Amino acid sequence: MTEIVPKTPAAESPPPPRDPEGRMTFTAHLGELRTRMIRSIIAVLVGAIVGYIFSERITDALREPLGEVAIHSAKTEAMPPVGTEAPGAPKKSVELMVITPFEGFMVKLKISGYAGLLLALPVIIWEICAFVFPGLTATEKRIVKIMLFGGLVLALVGVSVAYFGILRLA
Repeated sequence: MTEIVPKTPAAESPPPPRDPEGRMTFTAHLGELRTRMIRSIIAVLVGAIVGYIFSERITDALREPLGEVAIHSAKTEAMPPVGTEAPGAPKKSVELMVITPFEGFMVKLKISGYAGLLLALPVIIWEICAFVFPGLTATEKRIVKIMLFGGLVLALVGVSVAYFGILRLA
């Protein structure tokens, strides 16, 4: 008769001792950085796919502040001052020109890429903060949070001024 003997686990190396202060080794830091970068890249790719789906609407939204442009013909004596239109001048909506065969597709890809980066920005900032914050003191964390909020407010003001002010004058 054959006797069944339970297998004993192979001699495994014990896990490395944990640092009571929660410090990580250099390779552990690199592993965490790689993980956070991969998550950020996936967020950008997902955002780019969403941006590609909505690229026509985004293009229309970017073209909308330009409105209709008055057409000035050689029949008018002089060009009107900037920001004004000649009375009775015909108007034409702004159309984008495509010069090379792949330019339309490349513009669509660029718009989707920028939209993806913009949509993924909260995830990217979260991943950066999650990687950096454990090494900061409470005061440093508070300062970084204030700077992030201030940067967000200034970025929104800048985009609003560019979209509603400068682009309409262009």
